[in-house]
Amino acid sequence: MVPLTKDVISQTLSSLRVKRKTIREERRGLDKQISGAQAELDCLRSERDALAAEIQAFCIAGRNDYSRAAIKQDFSVGIKE
Repeated sequence: MVPLTKDVISQTLSSLRVKRKTIREERRGLDKQISGAQAELDCLRSERDALAAEIQAFCIAGRNDYSRAAIKQDFSVGIKE
């Protein structure tokens, strides 16, 4: 095993500090990307929920129209009897 000198230790610490700084900068960039993706996801979820509500309203209106027509037809058949 080679004994460590003051210069080797200083160089190692210096390189580790630079590496730590680089990694922190990368993390900040990734955090910004995650925040942007989260905001986009929230927006898409809101759009999905709005579309689901619109589809549900359309289905309810269709069911009501069908039921009205069926009730009218049943009523008219009942009057004829």
